[in-house]
Amino acid sequence: MIFLMTDLVDPTPLALHRPTLRFQEFVCRECHRHGRHHDALMLAWTAFEDRPALPTYQHLVDHATQTGVWPEWRPRAIAVLRRHVEEAREAATSRNGTNRHVFPFHPPGAAVLIEVLLWEGDIDGAWEEALSGDCSHRLWMRLADARQATHPGDAIPVYQREVEQLINLRHYGAAVEVMDHIRHLRVRAGQPEEFRGDVAPVRATHTAKRKLMQLLDANGW
Repeated sequence: MIFLMTDLVDPTPLALHRPTLRFQEFVCRECHRHGRHHDALMLAWTAFEDRPALPTYQHLVDHATQTGVWPEWRPRAIAVLRRHVEEAREAATSRNGTNRHVFPFHPPGAAVLIEVLLWEGDIDGAWEEALSGDCSHRLWMRLADARQATHPGDAIPVYQREVEQLINLRHYGAAVEVMDHIRHLRVRAGQPEEFRGDVAPVRATHTAKRKLMQLLDANGW
């Protein structure tokens, strides 16, 4: 086993053969068990650089923390993610001639950084990244769920988008439930009267959908 670990601490075979994260975790644990903490850290770093993602970031955090150096390594890891954001943004610009900044769709590349910041509990940081980078609707919903506690008004446009998606899927009951959530957010944001403005475009756009109209009528909207 020690011979196998000696082979694997060289980052080149990792990059070429792309072992699974589960196997890399096993090897890192063995390195720690034999007192080879730096080797474990370098394996985790190589895995993260090779495949930047939330699981490989968490893998790196674990082993850098065990080695006692995570505060020094976190800026390096975040810099890798930011570099990927910039590279993806530049690629999007070269393809389209201009950056796309139409909420909630943006140039690709920031999703992993947003997920990492959310996992770390930096909701404000994740939100700012989402406003200027790639963020899928699913990720926007996670952000809205997290941000609504302190910034209910910010979350409303995300839930409005969810209403439209649910209506397009003919999930009218679910759409009305989200609209009711928006109503509560308006109250918390000190904007109760603005809920009428949330309902009006839904009625105007989907007048022909009788079941939806009946549900809105039943709620007095």
